[in-house]
Amino acid sequence: RAIAVGADPSKRYEFRYRVANLGDLTASNLPNGAPNPRFPPELQPRDRSRVASQLQIDQIAQGLEPDALLTDVGRLDAGPMIVGADRVVESGNGRTLALQRAAEQYPEQYQAYVERLRGQLKDYGLSEADLRGIDRPVLVRERVTDVDRAAFAQEANNAGLLRMSSFEQAVQDAGNLSDDAVSNLVVGESDTIATALRRTDNRAAVRQWVGTLPANERGGVIDAQGQLSAQGYERLTNALLVRTYGEGAGERLARTFIESADPPVRNVQTALMSS
Repeated sequence: RAIAVGADPSKRYEFRYRVANLGDLTASNLPNGAPNPRFPPELQPRDRSRVASQLQIDQIAQGLEPDALLTDVGRLDAGPMIVGADRVVESGNGRTLALQRAAEQYPEQYQAYVERLRGQLKDYGLSEADLRGIDRPVLVRERVTDVDRAAFAQEANNAGLLRMSSFEQAVQDAGNLSDDAVSNLVVGESDTIATALRRTDNRAAVRQWVGTLPANERGGVIDAQGQLSAQGYERLTNALLVRTYGEGAGERLARTFIESADPPVRNVQTALMSS
């Protein structure tokens, strides 16, 4: 048996290890990215059909790290996928889809996963007998604790980590902006920074910045069409603000603009960004 926790470490959930057939797992999406009609939609708060999500899944599949899918660190959002008794994936749809894609398109990576699993069976209280008759084995944690499935899935998708403030995020994002990306931005006479970032001339700079972000963050800054989302524009605008004014007294100015909801402050920020 295994124990794992989510955002609230006082809530503990119990699981048992199982070797399942990869094809028997019901994931939120089909291999082509389309929503799986057999999957309960209330168990998947994320849109795995989005361009950013599909790119992330393919990246994980290509560089598949067996330990990332096999090492149980006692968390709901990492390690072996979590399933119900009906083999519906409750946590780890992205990992499941990546493993399925690896089995289909990158067989060497999937075979490395299988070999690592075979070598670690005893660690999970399993044996070679658990692999018999299974053509595409995958290690899962089958949930034992009774839960409200929708609430459990929502908790499992929350990493439970302390999120950065908007200003802290802006400082980090500003560090990912190269000198060339900033100095080569094209800003027309009537442009605001928001309209400038939408110019065709600046697409390369925007793509360069998105490319510096961790793969698991790109889904938050890219829309369903693969273009920069409203959140993406806000993050990039804040990053440019910090990059330009973020030292000395300018740091206090940037922090105030980014974190304040006071209308007069926002008016000053709008005027400043327009310049």
